[in-house]
Amino acid sequence: MKQLLAFLLTVAMVLSMATIGLAADTYDGVCMLSDIPFAYDEDADALYYAPVIEYGQAAYFFLIRPTNELDEMVFIEARSTARRNYEGYHLVTDRDMVDGMRIKMDYEMGEDLVESVRIIKKRTSFPLAEFPMPANDNEDKLVSLLEAIFNTFYYVEMNDLQPQYVYLLEIQTKPQETTSDADVIATVELNKSKRGDDEIDGIKLDYRVKDLQTDIAFNLSYENSYSGIFFDFGNGAKVYLPGDSPYYIGDDEAPGISEIVNGDFTFDPESYYLLKYDYDDVAEFTFGSASSQNEGIFSVDLSGQGKNLLYFNTEPDEAIAAANPDAVIYALNFNNTKFNRTGEFLYESDDLSYAYQLLDDGSLRLLGEFENGEVSFHTRVLGKYLFSDVELNAAAVEAVS
Repeated sequence: MKQLLAFLLTVAMVLSMATIGLAADTYDGVCMLSDIPFAYDEDADALYYAPVIEYGQAAYFFLIRPTNELDEMVFIEARSTARRNYEGYHLVTDRDMVDGMRIKMDYEMGEDLVESVRIIKKRTSFPLAEFPMPANDNEDKLVSLLEAIFNTFYYVEMNDLQPQYVYLLEIQTKPQETTSDADVIATVELNKSKRGDDEIDGIKLDYRVKDLQTDIAFNLSYENSYSGIFFDFGNGAKVYLPGDSPYYIGDDEAPGISEIVNGDFTFDPESYYLLKYDYDDVAEFTFGSASSQNEGIFSVDLSGQGKNLLYFNTEPDEAIAAANPDAVIYALNFNNTKFNRTGEFLYESDDLSYAYQLLDDGSLRLLGEFENGEVSFHTRVLGKYLFSDVELNAAAVEAVS
């Protein structure tokens, strides 16, 4: 609540700084496209400010409209004044305002990294309550965005904060596995010829849009990176913490504190980690969760190690599972993360007996059998591993020599 109240006071202060006039050719509908990129948390139905968009995720930009007499009254406690919010801006929640809208993209950079561009409706909670204000060279657009968010999410009751369905410009990017970042820079042009059907006092509102151009830019990398991380406050609220060292950043107790990847750090499944090293000793990488029988530890000497991209999931191979319907199988599937030196992979379980590597041709390579509840093997490249309570059937199985 303290962050929320602080944010509301900030909004009130910023709104008092500027009054934004509408362009003559934007009519009553979409009058502005925010140039600040946001990402979307599917689990929390929340948008969060994202100066870095992860490869394969989408960047979202708010559509902004002028408020009108169809909107509710709003009471702004921080300013101790009541007003009609048609004096300002609103986010777009009316399909009529975007129906038939055309999008034209003129790319300066990064066109090959974009999968698709569209107008989409998203259910979202308030996107800025936990974050510092995004930096923006265009103060007018930042002010209008803050006012539009405030007017959309806050009604007569000051704390009546409800999720809303809003229309956004979505730029879906292509997934990549790389240790380099990239930029998408483009000019977006919006056009809409349909006037719409909404009326005020018998007069139809005009929702046409003509040649509305906005310059947008965002960086593509990964949300867990040596150059910065997104710290998760929960409920979809995330804040970007830039990195300031060649180490991976990710101390759960002290966000923003740099640390070498070693000790008790545990990597989560289905998340990319872009790592960089400055460490001349053996480090331990812990994966998965012991409670789900998917915990492994990889110990490796990082002397001279450069950057690498680490990812894994815990989904057993469907074909192997179908060929062994009575087997209990657990999996750790990596993205062939490469290290300069050979390390030791240790997997512990009291209920399993065999460890395999799933090769690219679908065959299985026997890595070893569990002794005293653990199995270990040596590797320089983290691949796909299966752990089972029985011997598994596959087209080809090779014993480790």
